[in-house]
Amino acid sequence: MRALPRDERELFIAAKNGHVLGLRQSQWGARLAVRRAMPGRHRGAFSTRRLFTDHSVLGDATGHPQWHRRHITRADLADRAIQLMLPEITRRRSEDALWREFNLAGPKILGVLDAAAHGLQMLPHVHLKHLPRIADFALWGAAYEGHYRSSGSLERAYSNNRSEGIQTIVDSDQVARRVRVIMADRARWVGTASDLLQVGMNASADASDSPGWPKSPRALAGRLRRVQP
Repeated sequence: MRALPRDERELFIAAKNGHVLGLRQSQWGARLAVRRAMPGRHRGAFSTRRLFTDHSVLGDATGHPQWHRRHITRADLADRAIQLMLPEITRRRSEDALWREFNLAGPKILGVLDAAAHGLQMLPHVHLKHLPRIADFALWGAAYEGHYRSSGSLERAYSNNRSEGIQTIVDSDQVARRVRVIMADRARWVGTASDLLQVGMNASADASDSPGWPKSPRALAGRLRRVQP
């Protein structure tokens, strides 16, 4: 685990020098995480002037896996993530015992190379009904799964995990909750962000005083786009 770097430049340096980036999440870190979770040429990139030169530029576009210790609070990041609720550690052990067990498990851990070979062989034949935002992850996972599970297991598990993660964020996002209140007794609503802002304020007696409710149509539109997944 690392503390969040002071700025974007340090974040990309950390990402370039590690296979997996583990961070304690913050709001600005979550925004960058969304960019870095995008595949291929769409993912976040960073460039800066090379030291001791006027015209040379250093650039990098990282796409390494990343994990966050805290609960994800942005729907656009949750739509690109796998969320796990780990059980509480109740049986503790010494470091010597930990490494002893790790070395005994080593051959089984390295057995993942057999799964990789299986995945490389099956990848050209994988076809999913619906590709999620991190499409390549889903395709590779489906190619690997035949080594461990029956076909379709990963697609079902990933779809359920994605839905549960987004549902948690919707429940904790005030704009999303207010929209659900507005839509509780209707199937369709059409209007501008200004209209929705007013309707939302009328949906609850203390809506206008609530710190999480936007104060302008522009802010409301931005929050709606962010929670749209």
